[in-house]
Amino acid sequence: MHVLISGGTGFIGKHLVEELLLHRYQVTVLTRNSNKITLGASNHNMQKGYRVVDWKYLAENQEFAQTVDCIVNLSGETINGRWTKAKKTRILESRVSTTQKIIDAIATGRVTPKLLINGSAIGIYGDRDDEKVTEESQLGYGFLSEICKTWEQLACKAQAYNVRVVLLRTGVVLGKNGGALEKLVLPYRLHVGGTLGNGSQWSSWIHLKDLVGLIRFAIENDQLQGPLNGTSPNPVTMHSFGRMIGKTIKTHSLFQVPGLLLRVILGEMADLILHSQRVIPKKAIEQGYVFQYPELETALQNILIDTPSS
Repeated sequence: MHVLISGGTGFIGKHLVEELLLHRYQVTVLTRNSNKITLGASNHNMQKGYRVVDWKYLAENQEFAQTVDCIVNLSGETINGRWTKAKKTRILESRVSTTQKIIDAIATGRVTPKLLINGSAIGIYGDRDDEKVTEESQLGYGFLSEICKTWEQLACKAQAYNVRVVLLRTGVVLGKNGGALEKLVLPYRLHVGGTLGNGSQWSSWIHLKDLVGLIRFAIENDQLQGPLNGTSPNPVTMHSFGRMIGKTIKTHSLFQVPGLLLRVILGEMADLILHSQRVIPKKAIEQGYVFQYPELETALQNILIDTPSS
């Protein structure tokens, strides 16, 4: 199985590369600049198993491009940072431009994959209070929701060319040396940690190992298609999240940061913290994916205490 990964140098992508190499996949990382790639694989012998190419290489090496069985598209500008007008434009255009290139390559026959796994996010569901949300739930409203809708609609064009499409709606990804957890934990290490907002809003998270495992599961399971929630089966409230961080690293969570103050500091990006999303990975559960870290307590223990890396 030959997997082409766009966004293979990011927090999720580089761990996905390692996961697939461990299971003897042929891996190619697609990058805009093949001279700048660094994957940091823990076992340097892994690096013999993948190739780094750019779009020009794919266009000029048709025989190689035709061997691609699956494309995983994780490319896109980070959503971290204040959402200025320019930032919003970059968030959208970075996702649309790469996905459009993939669709064009499929449409013209330059690549002929059987499967496209395209990134998305649970932000597509919007603010849902206490409602349990599955892949069958209605979509929401707001900036992130509209971004994800546009991204998913574009990816689904691959279906016209007999490509199975999986739309990976990712939650808050927890892992070491990257992602959201470092920023969440820092105040607790400084003994000023506490509840963000009123604490009743739900946070749908997933351990990085489970996310890359779920991607491999989707590659190997032909029954999976359409939306796929990349979250743990056990979302928690932000109050519980903060309390569990404090318990794990043995510090207190005494403070509370009001939602109004978060909006002053972060602007519209505060939606990531203040919106409530109680997302359940119904498809993954029904298809038999077994989560390594279904509970937040064991996930935090693994990332913050047990292992030097994740």
